[in-house]
Amino acid sequence: MIVVPTTDTALTDHVVTLQGQEVTGEIVCQKETSKRAFSFIVYNLSVQQNSTEQKILYTVNNTSFGFLVPALGQSTRWAYWSCNGYQSLAAKKKLNGIQPMWTHLLDCGDIHMMYGGGDQLYMDGIVRDEKTSNLEHEGIFSLPLLQEWMVKPDRVRMEEEFTNELHAQVFEFAIEHYIDQFTEDAFSTALATLPSIMSWDDHDGWDGMGSYKHLNDSKIFQGMFPIMQELYLLFQHHTTLDRAERDCDMFGHKGFSTLHLIDDGATALLSFDTRSERSATQIVHSKSYQKGWDRLKDLPSQTKHILFMIPVPVAYPDMNTVFAVGDRLEFVDKFLRMIPGVKNEFDYEMRDDFLDHWNHHNHEVERNSLIEKAFYLDQTRRVTLISGDVHHMAVGKLKSKSSKQEIYNIVCSAIGNAPPGGIEAKFLKTMSFFHKVSSDVSMELQKKFTRISYPFGDKTKEISNQIINSRNFSVWQQDLTTNEFHIHFYAERDFHKE
Repeated sequence: MIVVPTTDTALTDHVVTLQGQEVTGEIVCQKETSKRAFSFIVYNLSVQQNSTEQKILYTVNNTSFGFLVPALGQSTRWAYWSCNGYQSLAAKKKLNGIQPMWTHLLDCGDIHMMYGGGDQLYMDGIVRDEKTSNLEHEGIFSLPLLQEWMVKPDRVRMEEEFTNELHAQVFEFAIEHYIDQFTEDAFSTALATLPSIMSWDDHDGWDGMGSYKHLNDSKIFQGMFPIMQELYLLFQHHTTLDRAERDCDMFGHKGFSTLHLIDDGATALLSFDTRSERSATQIVHSKSYQKGWDRLKDLPSQTKHILFMIPVPVAYPDMNTVFAVGDRLEFVDKFLRMIPGVKNEFDYEMRDDFLDHWNHHNHEVERNSLIEKAFYLDQTRRVTLISGDVHHMAVGKLKSKSSKQEIYNIVCSAIGNAPPGGIEAKFLKTMSFFHKVSSDVSMELQKKFTRISYPFGDKTKEISNQIINSRNFSVWQQDLTTNEFHIHFYAERDFHKE
């Protein structure tokens, strides 16, 4: 897909060829802001696989690009990444932006495709050279009308109207931010040369999108969400609300989940949309789960491995005990609100993160049902969970005491954002002990990595081979004879300082 200025001759002004043959485009959407108008033109670059790996060349207005197509019977080599942005100017400068890790990904060998596991950009991240307010949340919330709204009492915020003026401000900011992010040098090269599958997470809209107990129902958030969903579909899936099922075979009750087959059907990638139907008490609607399970019934016989692509990890330490108590006991809730830095403009600074997690008591029943289904499917086909979101690299494991089955949850995050500090890493390491999900299922973090030092406080270092808090991504390839995946983790050793 290309995004170009809207003109009467937009289709003929831009020439795309595939292997030397001109390809006809289709305008799937046109949008307009106060500054400019955009046409979204989609081109079909489908290629038939054959007995040899193919290097496919295409051009856009005489600029050449290429991508690899695996041969029939050849295992697909693909990259997984998440959290492709940052939330502070200091982090951006310290890490030299998102470019270093994308340069590494492009240099790590021949890759056939990539999977973006959520937070492909940070709509609420710092996008100006200086903060425009003293508020915790910036990015899209730096808009004047949203800044005014954020400092008002909750009772006023709940009823504040999402006016046409605010709609125009939010839409213009969001579409311009997508264009800025998706045209950054190394990342744009990856988008142009690596066919991609993507699923969104909260920062593709705003921090904790869908997980607030009260503000979810505010007119402002209710007005902002359709904009974020529309642009997510346009930029990350090259489709629209009306075309998503036809163009991308998306499914769901009110969301946009996907099922893809790779490796000649040997591998299924099932991705549930965990944002469109999210609330403080629900992650995915039961009807969407059922549609996904029904599709798995129709998998071909050669499918040996099912990958659940779930942005927030399932097999991960239970970090929300204190805040969960605050949810249940009013006096604890009041005490927490008195601690400096614990509460921001929306709620507790980390409550949305905990409500996002499967281990929150609001989601335990849904989580257990998902795990039960995963173990059921694992009886006939290998099941693995893949996640991001948490800014750590880790490998979680779910284990059934009765059946002796084990399901791994691979966690890769973040390719762009700054890793957490040592205090949080130390806390996670402490919390990564054997944890029961139910009377039959336990979860734990595996000691899978070479021991790596990470900062802790100002002067000391801790050592971990469970939680690696460096920027990272992974490269996957299945052994088609054993159905085992070879996963190579790439972690940043030192910050790329300016």
